[in-house]
Amino acid sequence: MRARLRIKNMNGVSTDKSGEILEDMVLYTGPNGSGKSTRLKAIQLALLGYVPDGPRTARDIMHYATANEMAVGFEIPFLRVDRILSGNTSSASIKTAVGPDEGDYKDAEATEKEKQNRIFAELGGEPFALDLGAFTAMNENQQRAFILDLCASKDEGDPLQLIRERLAKEGVGPETRAMQKALRAVEGKPENLSQALLQLTAILRSQKLELENAIKKAKGTAQDMAKERTSHNTSGASIAETKEEIEKAQKALEEIAAEKAKIQVAGRVNQAQASQLKAIEDQIEAKQRSTSSTTNAEHSTAAKVTAEREAKDLAAELQTLDTKIADLEALIERTKVDQAVLDKEILTGQQRIQNAKRRADLLQEGKCSLNLECNQPPEAFQEALQAALKSIGYFSKGQAQTEAALKEIGDKILAQVMELRAAEKRRREIPSLIANAERKATAAARHLEILKEIAELQATRETLQGHEAEAVVTADEEALAARETGVRTRLAELKALLEQKELQKAAEIAFTRALQERQENEEDLTVVKKALDVVGPKGMQAEAAKVAAGPFLTAVNMVLRRFDLKAYVETERNGKAVFEWGLEHPAHGKRRWEVLPTSYKAIMGAAVALAFFSLRAAKKAILIIDDLEHLDTPNRTRFFEAVAAAIKDRTLDLFVGAQTLPQKPGKVLKVINLGSPGEGQQHDTQAA
Repeated sequence: MRARLRIKNMNGVSTDKSGEILEDMVLYTGPNGSGKSTRLKAIQLALLGYVPDGPRTARDIMHYATANEMAVGFEIPFLRVDRILSGNTSSASIKTAVGPDEGDYKDAEATEKEKQNRIFAELGGEPFALDLGAFTAMNENQQRAFILDLCASKDEGDPLQLIRERLAKEGVGPETRAMQKALRAVEGKPENLSQALLQLTAILRSQKLELENAIKKAKGTAQDMAKERTSHNTSGASIAETKEEIEKAQKALEEIAAEKAKIQVAGRVNQAQASQLKAIEDQIEAKQRSTSSTTNAEHSTAAKVTAEREAKDLAAELQTLDTKIADLEALIERTKVDQAVLDKEILTGQQRIQNAKRRADLLQEGKCSLNLECNQPPEAFQEALQAALKSIGYFSKGQAQTEAALKEIGDKILAQVMELRAAEKRRREIPSLIANAERKATAAARHLEILKEIAELQATRETLQGHEAEAVVTADEEALAARETGVRTRLAELKALLEQKELQKAAEIAFTRALQERQENEEDLTVVKKALDVVGPKGMQAEAAKVAAGPFLTAVNMVLRRFDLKAYVETERNGKAVFEWGLEHPAHGKRRWEVLPTSYKAIMGAAVALAFFSLRAAKKAILIIDDLEHLDTPNRTRFFEAVAAAIKDRTLDLFVGAQTLPQKPGKVLKVINLGSPGEGQQHDTQAA
């Protein structure tokens, strides 16, 4: 099936816009860093939307990007998939387009899941990808998980519901706090029972470790709190009673302070009071000198009122003048307009008089005028002359009236200008008058303040003069001081006692909480351990592995026959659940996975990859294998022979990555050499 691959900005690899043309079987060769794995990951990303055993979210997939936008596309007959990622490793988005060809994406409004289902439907199933390098490094748990996932059925039902039912049957309530937390962690993620078991087992193991650490910590906390409670052990009154005694002691101190204040006020007028009295006398004298001896409060108040009223009147006058000035300026402008009109009329009148005189002169000389033909009789000339002279008189009279009106307007403008200048002069004077009035008001107010201060000082002087001087500490003061000392001592004792009682109470609360937390964690730990026994390697996983072992071995051994090898899986030994797998050689016997050489592990991986067809009952599929160099040269030849045998009645697209070109591939194979002499150089290799 002819295909086309497009890549943009993925690990520094970008194809041209048309992409790379791929055949049914493609082998990418080249040294490390030449782009083999990148192209295989690009195929997986295009067809799956993620890279198996790699990043799955758009943000994590952007680690492959060498720019802010990365794109991959894969195209086969009747299917074209394009995925465009944009953003960075902190925030990214992915857009998927699926259609028969470019520009004809029928499912543009479909959900991501619907688009993915359409891709799998066109491909005949889900593509299978295997990294031989990662496969050879698997540990026991990863091996079991791989087999379980490979052999998992898609029609098992809701895997989490099956697990809940099994837990309930075994007496491990799925509604317990620990199990709810664990089940929520895998909610909606697993595609089958095997994945659910593996994920839940990993989560329960993590919870078990956390609970064991928490129990250990809670034990230490409880011991510490027990010691703390013992060290602060007190008896006698309760915390509330102790607080009540403290309040009484504080109230007694307040009463003592009030009595001491009364004694100090009424008990003595000593030298300090005399000095205070002298200072007051000096202040009174200084203040009296600062103000006029004839000025009293009544005069200062009247002066202040007068000055404030004057300032207010001047402000009002200023506002009136502003209005008047504006009106005068407007009136002058209008009068000037009238003057301009009269000037224009005078010019017009002068022109009319000149025209009339010119006409009269022409008529007196017997010449034709503008509106009188020359062939008229003398009587007509005489009548026209009289009319012209009459017009001169009429125009001259009108001119005189206009000149008189113009003179009157000029006098009016002069008067208005004089009035305007007077108003502006007064306006300039008003601000200084207002400032002067405000200064008078301020001075009057200051005089009032000084008089008030003098009156207050005089009242204080009279109070001090009325006290009798005493410099003797009475017996009441001595008794009060002794009483105060006793109350303060008792108050300190009560506060210390209260602090001890509160520390004891806090220690008791912490001790109770630590015991409760320890008990809850121990209960959760018991549930988690039981759940691990149910779903872990000795429980449901063992059952699933036992079920999966049969079809797994059948499918894998059909391929391994070409390598003269046989796989085995043990899931039970001496009545106990175990998991061990490996290879059996006719000459060397059984060898478990942990002691197999890397080359044999790679053979097992290649066999597993081809067994995918039988295990998934696939008639048409895509297989992607990376790091094929883990197979030595003879085994690579056997691998391609096995490929040819596996696809007799099926459709297979095979995409392989290896550093060197295999010999005798067994089928027409398109080789894309990504190393020297030139990147992307292509060869067609025919089986020997």
